[in-house]
Amino acid sequence: ATTPGEPQWVHTPSARHSARLYTSPVLQPWQRPALVLVAGGIGVTPAHSIFRELLHRTASTCGVKLPTPGTSPYAYGGPNQQAGAGTPAAVHLVWLARSPHLFLAFQDTLRALALYRGAVDGTIAAAFAGFRVSLYLTGDASVADQAASEKISLPIRHGRPKLEKLLAGSLPDAAAVAGQGSVRRPLVFACGPAGMVRRAGGAALSLGCDFQKEVFEF
Repeated sequence: ATTPGEPQWVHTPSARHSARLYTSPVLQPWQRPALVLVAGGIGVTPAHSIFRELLHRTASTCGVKLPTPGTSPYAYGGPNQQAGAGTPAAVHLVWLARSPHLFLAFQDTLRALALYRGAVDGTIAAAFAGFRVSLYLTGDASVADQAASEKISLPIRHGRPKLEKLLAGSLPDAAAVAGQGSVRRPLVFACGPAGMVRRAGGAALSLGCDFQKEVFEF
């Protein structure tokens, strides 16, 4: 039996003691020089899974553990996370939503990132410096968005971003990537409304990035 809201860990029968969050093996985001996750509404679901997995990997390298819902910021986030498994130098989550209340669905992750980026311990702050979150409210502004912003400890912008400009500012220069010996290009991942996904794909390809999309269809 489980408690509503309690996070569940996915594992195989032979790996009950090495459970961890899973991301698509095709994407291999941890091997990319940079990763941008573009999400619209509930399309954030797969993007958040990837983003939080990379946060877990980074947290493990500096001895801190991500919180789970209802726990303290330094509580244990899951068994046997892969310490030092590698993360991109830059990870940017771009999330668009009509209601500020949707941002609260993953407030534990967002608050943890704000906490670690502002940590007094310089080692911890530096480890999370490459992580960014940009939240955009596309619906009508209200007093609720200010309350939501305070709960997640991150600002909420209004309107829709210009994705090509936003991606260009999030991704390293191609020459710099080649100079680091990376054999993989930066990856842009998108999930959400069809129009947003098309814009993200066009912007990614124009910037010489790989592009991956997930589609929710009923």
